[in-house]
Amino acid sequence: IVFGHGRKYLTALIEIDFDSVADWARANNVNYTGFTSLVQNAAVQGLIAFDTWLLFAGCVLWVIAYDTIYALQDREDDALIGVRSTALRLGSATRPWLAGFYAGMLALLGAAGFLAGLGPLFYLGLAATAWLLARQVRRVDLDDPADVTSFLRTTGGGTRTRALLAQHTAHLA
Repeated sequence: IVFGHGRKYLTALIEIDFDSVADWARANNVNYTGFTSLVQNAAVQGLIAFDTWLLFAGCVLWVIAYDTIYALQDREDDALIGVRSTALRLGSATRPWLAGFYAGMLALLGAAGFLAGLGPLFYLGLAATAWLLARQVRRVDLDDPADVTSFLRTTGGGTRTRALLAQHTAHLA
């Protein structure tokens, strides 16, 4: 299912068909009681390539960084109502942590791309993403909510990262 008609961004919702999963599990002698037990099954986990785990870990780091930046917009409100955001927890060390999260993300995506056999276009996109993120982390005024909002807009909500992920995913298919 794809949503986004008339919107700036396109969103896809992927629904897992339970009957198809059940058929697959029966055909492969995999016992399970639901999706949770299925994904915890060693036989199923063995089907997931290592580069996919690297890709997942890179995505987690990107989410932490992006969410931290997003939370910088309302640190005062978070402190007032008791929300324990990473923006509050990291405090004055936010910039080095952001750089570390993004560096880790880029390293994991680069390793995933290497293991998946992706070509120069992937690395060109990764380098462009690295340059953009380094420039923005260096320049964004972490204490100015308006500048943080501008930062979020110039990253396109992660458009470049999603493009890299899309190329990787398409290569896996």
